[in-house]
Amino acid sequence: MSTLNICAIDSGIRVRNPVGCCGWFQSNWFLLSLGGVVAMAIFTGLYTDAPMTYVFGQLVLGLSVYVSLSLLADRPLINPIQAVVGTFYWWFGVGPAVIATRSVLLGTPHAALDAEVSCMEALWVVAPGLLLYAIVARWTLNWFSRTGAYARFLLPAGNNYRPQVIIAYLSLMGFSVAALVVLQWMGIQGREETSFFGGTKTTIWWVGVIAAVGSIAPFVTSALMAALAATWKTIPWVVWILIGVVVAQTVMFALFGGWKSPIAILGAYFVCAYVSRYQRPPWLIMTVGALVFLVIITPFVSYGRHIAISSGAKPRPRENKYFPRFSTTPGHFCRPQ
Repeated sequence: MSTLNICAIDSGIRVRNPVGCCGWFQSNWFLLSLGGVVAMAIFTGLYTDAPMTYVFGQLVLGLSVYVSLSLLADRPLINPIQAVVGTFYWWFGVGPAVIATRSVLLGTPHAALDAEVSCMEALWVVAPGLLLYAIVARWTLNWFSRTGAYARFLLPAGNNYRPQVIIAYLSLMGFSVAALVVLQWMGIQGREETSFFGGTKTTIWWVGVIAAVGSIAPFVTSALMAALAATWKTIPWVVWILIGVVVAQTVMFALFGGWKSPIAILGAYFVCAYVSRYQRPPWLIMTVGALVFLVIITPFVSYGRHIAISSGAKPRPRENKYFPRFSTTPGHFCRPQ
């Protein structure tokens, strides 16, 4: 009996296909994306006279990613097993290549060279590590599938979690935030901001437990972005309201809190959900989102952060007071430095 695997998902119905690579691995967008990043890294490295350790390392890393994913390509995107390979390539392949290319385009090749040199040694650790990981992961999956042990109780009833479940989690998050606010009014802090990059330190353990309830936020936002990636006509109005609240809160936090990462993370949730459903990236949405993020949000937050640092604002509460000024007085933001 030949082994079967799941390589297509349509409207929640799993379709079994013969063993082999799923369509995404053989698609033009995947091959062009991977090849484009490798080419960008190599050409930028040659332009900046980066060490050959970096140039050849990016080539070897790209080949390692391709071979590693080929061992895991019998499953649809985005599988958590494949995500490990993608995460490491994002850190050591995409990141340095994009930063270096951007620095070259801005006329600062020395900054590009710094980004390239900083990761060149790690490339030769990650490249063989990904191959080893893919081999072990493949063996583990084959072994685990024969045991018949599954945790199906963790699966949602349908394509996504019910609105009632999402509302319940949002209520828990709201309780956590409200409890922390009340404790602050009572003079009980329990947590300290270590920087305006989101770092915190817990000084009272039970306050930390209350704050930890809010750590379910990624679960809620990922569920809402998965709902948004579905056919819009099928989304309940309650879910639409929840999506609007989460998106608005994330954007406001980035603009007035000096921390733009939550917007990027929210967008990543949507892209992952879209790829998981349609097995291809949402190129138009990604392009428009990247332009808005780079042209509007990033300069605004970067300028506000620069002013906050220049004014000696290290904790987030002191930094936050600077950002609302830029939205009400555009001249501060537009004034040349």
